[in-house]
Amino acid sequence: MKEYDFRTVPSTGTPSNTYWGVKSWQNNAPAPQYVFNDSTAWIGNAANLVVTTRNSNSGTQQQGWCAGIQGCDPWGVCATGGSTIIKTASNSNSMFTGLPVIPKVGGVEVSTINVECFAGWFSSSAPGASGPQYANILINFWYKHKTQPRALVIDFAIGYLVRSGSSWVQRTDVPVGGQYSGDHIIANNSGLTTYHYAYCLQRMNSSNTIYFLQTDVKPVVLAAFNSSLFNNPPSGIPAIGNRTDYDWVGVEVGAEIDTSTQAGTGTLKVAIQKCRVDW
Repeated sequence: MKEYDFRTVPSTGTPSNTYWGVKSWQNNAPAPQYVFNDSTAWIGNAANLVVTTRNSNSGTQQQGWCAGIQGCDPWGVCATGGSTIIKTASNSNSMFTGLPVIPKVGGVEVSTINVECFAGWFSSSAPGASGPQYANILINFWYKHKTQPRALVIDFAIGYLVRSGSSWVQRTDVPVGGQYSGDHIIANNSGLTTYHYAYCLQRMNSSNTIYFLQTDVKPVVLAAFNSSLFNNPPSGIPAIGNRTDYDWVGVEVGAEIDTSTQAGTGTLKVAIQKCRVDW
């Protein structure tokens, strides 16, 4: 079983399938700041996601996110529609109906969960002299508890950028094959206890270059559910529980920027040629 490509390479025109929607989100912003263009040519034809965030109040943190999505997130925003969907998919991917955390073939859990992705970022992206601090190019796996208000997101970083003057540069202080931030829990995230696990799959050292990623992420998924913090949380927060009590409900691939507490405006422009998960 496979997810459908965000764009088959090579390709022209609109995405080669109808299963991907486009999701956007920004907190504390006076208006949405997203652009999605699925027909702009750049190193072949790619689906281009542009995220802009701005922060007029240096005492607040702002984040912007724009991504292709298949399936749903745990709050019911789906590729086929929802409050933050800016481009709807015309078909829903039935693969995500009752899909276990570790899929099974013939009643047996698969040995690998493979991620394949072609993506890159534009040199024309600019954080601004005093704008966003960080930017990420991510693949997200979403899991939702079958009966309890709990969810897990695994953020797979394939590009992990930081502001350097008026440009983005690839961070090198986080190892490929390691976590790029500590595990954390949001106790009431719009009604759900949300467990966050962040893992660095790849670096994108140069702009205007398409990077190819192909790797097995099953060990990372298992590690997330075995997190010490998630299984031994602070008082008053439920433990994550057994992975067999969760469904894998969606996948996203996109771009995120974060102003930290700096006032200013910045952008991140990303091209995604292809993203696929198989086993």
